[in-house]
Amino acid sequence: MEYVKSAHGIETIIKINSFKDLSPTVLKQLQEKFGTVRVQLVVPNRVEDKLDIYTPRTYRRLYYKLQDLTDGIDDRLDDPLKFLFIYRRLSKNVVYDYPATKFPRKKNPDPRYKKCRNLEGPLLEGKAVCSGFADTLKAACDFKNVPCVYIDGMTKRGGHSWNQVCLHNKWIGVDCTWDIGGRMKYCSIDPQKFNDKHDYDSLMEFAEGDNHLLYQSFDWSKYLNRYLGLNTDCTYSQEELEYYYDLLEGVETRGERITQLMNDIRQRIRIHDGVKELFRSARYDYDRTLKLFGFDDVELYQWIKDRGYHVTYANSRRIIDEFARRKDEENRAYEDMEMNKMQLKDYKSLNVERWASRHGIKYDRILDLRMNQDELYNIIHSKDQMHRIRGAKTLHVKLKMAKSEIMKLMAKTRIGLIGLTTGINYSVLHDAGVKDEDIVKANRSEIAAKIVVSYRALHSQENIDAAVGASGTSYEKLRRIGLTDYILNELGQYHCKPETIKALLEYKLDGQKNLAKRDRILRQLDLDIARGSKKTGKTRNNIETDEREEGR
Repeated sequence: MEYVKSAHGIETIIKINSFKDLSPTVLKQLQEKFGTVRVQLVVPNRVEDKLDIYTPRTYRRLYYKLQDLTDGIDDRLDDPLKFLFIYRRLSKNVVYDYPATKFPRKKNPDPRYKKCRNLEGPLLEGKAVCSGFADTLKAACDFKNVPCVYIDGMTKRGGHSWNQVCLHNKWIGVDCTWDIGGRMKYCSIDPQKFNDKHDYDSLMEFAEGDNHLLYQSFDWSKYLNRYLGLNTDCTYSQEELEYYYDLLEGVETRGERITQLMNDIRQRIRIHDGVKELFRSARYDYDRTLKLFGFDDVELYQWIKDRGYHVTYANSRRIIDEFARRKDEENRAYEDMEMNKMQLKDYKSLNVERWASRHGIKYDRILDLRMNQDELYNIIHSKDQMHRIRGAKTLHVKLKMAKSEIMKLMAKTRIGLIGLTTGINYSVLHDAGVKDEDIVKANRSEIAAKIVVSYRALHSQENIDAAVGASGTSYEKLRRIGLTDYILNELGQYHCKPETIKALLEYKLDGQKNLAKRDRILRQLDLDIARGSKKTGKTRNNIETDEREEGR
């Protein structure tokens, strides 16, 4: 643990390497000693280390959440089990934060940029991007003394972060980001496929000088047999491994009985030994044959059982040959079916793209909607005219909704890219009545002007409360009918008469059909204070009316 003063010298930064180094009790004592403090979790290999600086309150919440994540995992357990339980819990309870990938890297006022990339997003909100997943897995492994490192590298798609964990003196690559759901099939990265996903140079930079050049995946079937003391070479499928390790987690973390797990595995081993004896009597290589035809011993056992075959030394070869032919035919039929599906999908997509082009619709917009291409193809080529009309209307409604969502995303991105330092973000502008279209079309100076207006409007809660009181109705009802905080602040700021506010309320409830009535209401507003009349010739009434229209 290390103590350093911040750049401005007001607060003390407590640097730690693991959450085990600083308990909430000790943190409280340090607060009493140093006054204002913040906690920095030092993560080697992290590019943005300043993201891992937390206030005492946030640190305590993260500490207790880490305790929940590792609940029941005894420190005396083997490292592979401790890692696996943590990994699966994290992957099952945290989702990928896709909107957060749109936030700009620098000068971004949205706090979610940091949260999804450190521990706050995964542990407190259940959302993260790659660096958040990798950061949390390392923090949890350190909490349980499992050797784990944070890797920051590159992929074909750009920057990426993942982990390496040392299990029984073997370093394996781990990537929670590409395994949302905690499936053991994707728990470790196959070293032969490593270059397809990650940058090998990043791994070498980490391994250089640390004798960590041995990089390989982990055999969970072999480990399970050894951990349970079973003398067998039986290899389990991914579905079986998921089931067995679920039972084992219940045994080791919740004190459940091990009887069911042992009975199920012994039954599975008996099947394995029986099929292996069948191959031995037929003088076939067990491993090579299963790998060649792509089946496992459970499939062969069930196939023999369903047909009621009586296996003998004489018919063992014939049974295996017959099953291999059936399996080969099934594999070929499946491959042909998948190929036909792919060709049909390409054909339908091409026709949908041509139809969209004829109707002036961008095909990318349709893809953004994630619409079912089969359904859309059937709508376009339907013989039922009414079905085609209904389908076209449905499509245009969805496209209109997509346009609104895309416009909102563009507006948020534009506000973030400008990087204004006023503390006003998209939600503030939206509450102030600034439309997405106005944000997208406006230049920087115009957006700055809107922010100035909205900033003044949204920081006057007393004026808003005065306007709500004068209207004689609730704040929620005023917001529902379209009176934004900006309008309410303007009404309360200049002490409008209750009759004027009620008239404006009646106009809103009337559906905004009578424009003359609206103009009469606006003229009744008490805005007769002149501002800037010497320079522009405008009265206070003119300027505030212009700003109000701009804010809407």
